[in-house]
Amino acid sequence: MKNIQRVETTQTLALNIFSMLVGFGDSQSRIFKESLMGKYMTIRDTLTSFVSVLRYTPQCIANIGNPLANNKLTRAM
Repeated sequence: MKNIQRVETTQTLALNIFSMLVGFGDSQSRIFKESLMGKYMTIRDTLTSFVSVLRYTPQCIANIGNPLANNKLTRAM
């Protein structure tokens, strides 16, 4: 029974990762579409935010487990 539970847990966690990746791809395509239409944001806004996320990602990773935010991106999340 323990082995069955272990396999089921592993499969569930693997499917969570795939679900996350599909959600990420969907959100990125919608953001790109919205920026092309220009109603709420422009391509320049999208590129500026992308550069900002790239700049603060290493600090966000270093801040994992710390309850206090160490940069703007972590505070925004």
